[in-house]
Amino acid sequence: MRRRRPALFEGLRIVYDAEALFALREVAEAAVHGRPLTRAAARRRIAAEAALGGTVDRVLAVSRRDAAWFVRAGARDVRIVTHGMAARRDAPGPAHRSGLLFVGALDPGTPNEDGLAWFVDNAMPLLPPDIVLSIVGECRSNRVAALAARNVRLLGRVDDLTPLYDAARVFVAPARYAGGVAAKLIEAATPLRSLPRSWSSRATTRCGGTSKIVRWRARPTSSIPRGSPLRCATRSRSDQRRRRASMTAKSSTIRPARCRASSASISSSR
Repeated sequence: MRRRRPALFEGLRIVYDAEALFALREVAEAAVHGRPLTRAAARRRIAAEAALGGTVDRVLAVSRRDAAWFVRAGARDVRIVTHGMAARRDAPGPAHRSGLLFVGALDPGTPNEDGLAWFVDNAMPLLPPDIVLSIVGECRSNRVAALAARNVRLLGRVDDLTPLYDAARVFVAPARYAGGVAAKLIEAATPLRSLPRSWSSRATTRCGGTSKIVRWRARPTSSIPRGSPLRCATRSRSDQRRRRASMTAKSSTIRPARCRASSASISSSR
């Protein structure tokens, strides 16, 4: 419309808030379900969505990966808007923590449903039987509801997550396909929560991270990579090892000041 009737937009600046490149999720989802796109078809689908940013004055992206696609598609001004999390210095230490924690909405046909079901079926059997996974979030998925067991607790919606974060040893965020940035990983990574995290390679890509990737296969427990947060926090009772695992989380925290700085740049005319 801007191209057809430019007079309507005279004096206006248009900002495109790209919460996620959904084509990236669609490409990964197709591969997971056995319908992989060719490389050329995948690039065309992603480029078509990114091209939406070519007609606006500024694009707001949530990650370097998404920003790069918009730049390649011809966007004139692309800004990365980061997340900010306030720090809390009184989070309890590892001595009395136990179990795994997952937080997220659970709807049918979503990455959360798929990733959590995969995790319970493929990763939980490799862990000691006394390890309990607590799942927090409104559950509308029959597939997830069916996962409930002695070592898998469905807690539903919880208004205050702080006690759960303070009690868990590891935060898990399994995802085989997704788009945007996994904000829950950033939240779990802050000193506010002080939790080591385990995630899938897809979730690591979404956060632009370089931390260790945990991959599970139908192999003995010892095949979980040495040094991974999952193995350190569940197999070892050493608080020193657990503290080392959590240091990666603390060092990757995105500070509120950085978030404010990126927000201020949005309103800048330059």
